[in-house]
Amino acid sequence: PQTSSAVLLAVGYHSVDNQKDCPPLGLESLKVSDDQLESSSYLSVGLGPHRGRLNIQSGLEDDDEYDGAWCAGVEDQEQWLQLNALRPTLFTGVILQGRNSIWSLNWVRTYEVQFSNDSSVWQPCMNGSEEAVFVGNEDLETPVLALFPEPSVAQYIRINPQTWFSNGTICLRAEVLGCPVPDPDNPHFSETESGSSDDLDFRHHNYNEMRKLMKSVNDECPNITRIYTIGKSYTGLKLYVMEISDNPGKHELGEPEFRYVAGMHGNEVLGRELLLNLMQYICREYNRGNQRVIQLVKDTRIHLLPSMNPDGYEAAYEKGSELSGWALGRYSFEGIDMNHNFPDLNNIMWDAQEMLRVLSEVSMLPHTVCFIWTNSESQT
Repeated sequence: PQTSSAVLLAVGYHSVDNQKDCPPLGLESLKVSDDQLESSSYLSVGLGPHRGRLNIQSGLEDDDEYDGAWCAGVEDQEQWLQLNALRPTLFTGVILQGRNSIWSLNWVRTYEVQFSNDSSVWQPCMNGSEEAVFVGNEDLETPVLALFPEPSVAQYIRINPQTWFSNGTICLRAEVLGCPVPDPDNPHFSETESGSSDDLDFRHHNYNEMRKLMKSVNDECPNITRIYTIGKSYTGLKLYVMEISDNPGKHELGEPEFRYVAGMHGNEVLGRELLLNLMQYICREYNRGNQRVIQLVKDTRIHLLPSMNPDGYEAAYEKGSELSGWALGRYSFEGIDMNHNFPDLNNIMWDAQEMLRVLSEVSMLPHTVCFIWTNSESQT
């Protein structure tokens, strides 16, 4: 298929000065349920609309029920992937990826976008007086962001592929950016979303925010906490550890010690947040007189290292999970997979033993004496 005459919008096109910075609606995070996704057709059950989620991964075998994208069952320009946001939403952009597969090469090169309030009447996303056509992908994995020149309020949005890789078919993974709009006719939805009811700071923390949180815990519980470092990362970021004990800074004979390490893969962020929440929880429950926590602090020395690979985290954090891909930030700054790079004391011992064996065998070899004979008769 050929690209229409409408103007192609490059990655990150942005013509509206006051465009709102809206977050992902949640295709990748599964906040958007499978029931909210529909499509014009699909190639197989495993390539249905529920698989059209950014960064979703397939198995080793193609064509199973957990494949790596939504793929249309028909190759024409009338195919679409549709999201029902369930409420009026200011749609501001789309992030697109190709199909995750080690066997197939499928991605969408250009696409259009339509909006609707009832899923029957659709209006195209416009670029001035022309229908906007957005630039998509040129490979399987690189996420490509397109911001709408004219954001629109609607309940439904469709991604309508126009061209695709010539040796493949119509396949895509997507995320939609948008901000919920208050709906006075529907009191079921509040203007602000409900979150956790506890007082823990459960959110993603970058390096500076992590330091501030650890400092706040230490300030709140100075008698049972201590912050220390075990060194620095390649770029010079300190590796902070929170010690929790009734005698912080002291090794008590016979008292068990536990160390919890998170963030060896810098872009795997949940471990960091769990350890930060754990230190908050222990501190606050100790102050509240929770006897189980008091006993834990009294009888155990705990060391919490929330980020073993802060360099990787910062690289992924700066670009954002939607655009960074699965590998950015996973490794250290030098490209080392820290989860597969532990010191192997057994190998050190075995190598030393092997060296001793080789040296002992060499010392037992008979000495060889070399003689150089000179034929005196041939000399003049």
